[in-house]
Amino acid sequence: MTGIRCWSSISLKEAIFIKEFMLASSEQKRRKKPKPNLRFSLSDFLPPGTVYFYSFPVGEDSRFYNCTIPWKEELIGARPLMCAGDKINVITFSSTIEKETWKMFTEKINAATIDHNQIIPLPDEITAGVNDSKRNRLVKAALKMFNHQGRLIMTQPYLNKHLFDMYQISPKLSNKLNDKINQPLYIPKKYLPVRYKRFSNGKKLFAYKGLIPLPCVVKVSSSTSGDGVRICKDIGSLKAAQKDFKRIRGSVLVEEFITAAHNLGIQFGIPYDSEKPIEIIGFNEQLTSEQGDYLGGIVNPKKKIKSLKKIYKLLENTVLPEVRRWGWHGVGGVDVLVHNDGKFYFIDPNFRMTAAFVYIYLARNKLAETPLVSFTGLYKGSKYLFEKNIVPIAKENLKNQRIKIIALTRYRGAYRFNAGMFFKEAADLKKNAKKLLKIGIQSDVLEQLARSDFEYEV
Repeated sequence: MTGIRCWSSISLKEAIFIKEFMLASSEQKRRKKPKPNLRFSLSDFLPPGTVYFYSFPVGEDSRFYNCTIPWKEELIGARPLMCAGDKINVITFSSTIEKETWKMFTEKINAATIDHNQIIPLPDEITAGVNDSKRNRLVKAALKMFNHQGRLIMTQPYLNKHLFDMYQISPKLSNKLNDKINQPLYIPKKYLPVRYKRFSNGKKLFAYKGLIPLPCVVKVSSSTSGDGVRICKDIGSLKAAQKDFKRIRGSVLVEEFITAAHNLGIQFGIPYDSEKPIEIIGFNEQLTSEQGDYLGGIVNPKKKIKSLKKIYKLLENTVLPEVRRWGWHGVGGVDVLVHNDGKFYFIDPNFRMTAAFVYIYLARNKLAETPLVSFTGLYKGSKYLFEKNIVPIAKENLKNQRIKIIALTRYRGAYRFNAGMFFKEAADLKKNAKKLLKIGIQSDVLEQLARSDFEYEV
């Protein structure tokens, strides 16, 4: 117990949980799985021995505003298992590598993941039923016990001082770059929406009685994945946003609303080796709700979009070299709106792995050569029904494969997964979405795609 006694902020029960799980995981690591043949991965941008944790801490515990439901965070945490490469390790939630679920994913669906020796599971007690401050407390305790000094990359790092020596990149730098309020420091003003107002917290936004131009976008400056973003087209939606964000402790911005022909997520990589060039990895088209919530993304590398070359050039020659000088490296993305006239505006920085990265990685490695649209799905049913209805359309390398599952878990009698739905023609999006809904998959993205008024130009 000597390794636990010094960590006094957790209970004895929690310490025993962590100790037992560490012993169990050492046994798990003896089991190996054949490595996929990777030609491009996270390992190209991070130093060997990096420990990667794709996590969105609930609430504002990392000074980011997150509304991510725990079961969704567990899927998010599993995504790097598909694309980490052979030089880095991945921390993930235990539910995604639970014996039966993992067998379904790797043997029935035949998904290619990293070697099991590279996986570091969090304690079993951090389930989808554990939320809020308790969840954050248990995760932080586990991170401290791992003692990955100077090797940890966390997408939204906790800013507790006793964890600072764990991180590979200063958590203050990560926080600074991902805060929308700081975009003018590294992006030329002409490529940013007009900023109407800045409030130091949600309470001041709520109390504001002055005029704000409409339509506008109200944003919690430190937020991600559409959380903390409200598109306000009338006074009613503006007042609703003021009420929704009343308790936000961090800053809130009110910016110009941009009418866009394309909503893009540009993916980039800054290698830790300063001798290696910055790389634009690819792009996806983002699907969002009318309120601005992120739903999913279309990855279609062959599509030609006006101004894309200009956006890439600005990133490679101006924006990302400045970020590299600040000391940041790794993979990330930036959201860009492109107007019909070709003008473009940077609206959201994501200096972390993004939801689209895995799918672009698959396309780069020719593991998914058909265009696809990403979605989060839920299937209520037994193991037998999942094998009968879902596995036949998800199994790798079959002619009738219609979806590519990149993360899978089971919680409260339902299978939950991140996946990409393949399509060839624009009409396939609507048709294929309807078929998936018909067999029992529940998904906000599929519901949107199946609507009669949905349009997409391939």
